[in-house]
Amino acid sequence: MSLSLSEKWHVVRDVRMCPGHPSESPRFWVSIFCCNPTKRTTHFVLLISSQGKRKVSMDSVWQNVVTALEVDPAVADQWLAKLKEQYGQPGRHYHNEQQMLAKKLEHLAGASVCLQLATLFQYFHFDAGRDCGAENCDALKEFLASASVDNKALINNVLRLLGDASVESSDLPDDDVAFFQDLDLLILGHPPQEYKVYTEQLRKEYPEPASYNKMRLKILQSFSRIPFIYATKEFGDRYEQTARANIESEIKELESL
Repeated sequence: MSLSLSEKWHVVRDVRMCPGHPSESPRFWVSIFCCNPTKRTTHFVLLISSQGKRKVSMDSVWQNVVTALEVDPAVADQWLAKLKEQYGQPGRHYHNEQQMLAKKLEHLAGASVCLQLATLFQYFHFDAGRDCGAENCDALKEFLASASVDNKALINNVLRLLGDASVESSDLPDDDVAFFQDLDLLILGHPPQEYKVYTEQLRKEYPEPASYNKMRLKILQSFSRIPFIYATKEFGDRYEQTARANIESEIKELESL
């Protein structure tokens, strides 16, 4: 997702230099508030180097979030450590910071705080054998409570993205829902060599190979039958064709076992 600012938007920027090592190029937090004619306000915080390149990692995205929400630094550091601990657990061969998150986060430069928070907490808890959605919603609420964030609209929107259908989120844009779903399917459209590594890592997370093969085949076959894997034009144009080729190749491999 790219940050697009039309002439109809009113933009206020707050630029601050980031702390860093003296040998590093200067870096700046660029805070942007966008208010469109429908009165919906979005807050973006971009990390940009002096050479104009965006640096996107768990640390930088987290800094985007806590800066936008004005979280106490001690609380922010505590929860960043928790995120890294969770995503660094030894049983996570794909659902970790270096693999899954690294691939997703590069698409979040300029994304809303809602999307960034949802991405970071989507797999805070992970167990290949069961759905951890409710636990991840609880982890998000625990963070927001400790950070004294009381923005009900933001909280509900992130919870809805994480799968909690019980909360109201009338102002959650359909584009954000589609983007968030596509982000989770991003890996399907990566080059075949990377896709192969992903399938090997994913298999290691499941304790029973036989049940995994059956489940995986069923999921892939369902993808092969739908007209479009990706809901957004951005991801569809870039990844659809490769994703279908990867899926068909894995289906043949699984059917031969």
